[in-house]
Amino acid sequence: MNPFAWRREHQTAIILGMILGAVILELIGFMYRGLNYTLLSSFSSQLFWTGSTVRWAILGALIGGCIVYIRRLLQVV
Repeated sequence: MNPFAWRREHQTAIILGMILGAVILELIGFMYRGLNYTLLSSFSSQLFWTGSTVRWAILGALIGGCIVYIRRLLQVV
């Protein structure tokens, strides 16, 4: 099941799923964590990773992509 071999509609759906998942969990991350302005001035990757909502966005993209991928996988079978 190679996503690169899928039709254009399904490739667009997995990209949209990843984008929407990232945006939704990014907003949840802001609500949960709050906006920390010290991170905006710091370029340290350790501070950026531990205090920001980037990890929420990555998790959301993975969840959104997996949902579309599993849906497509079950549709073929």
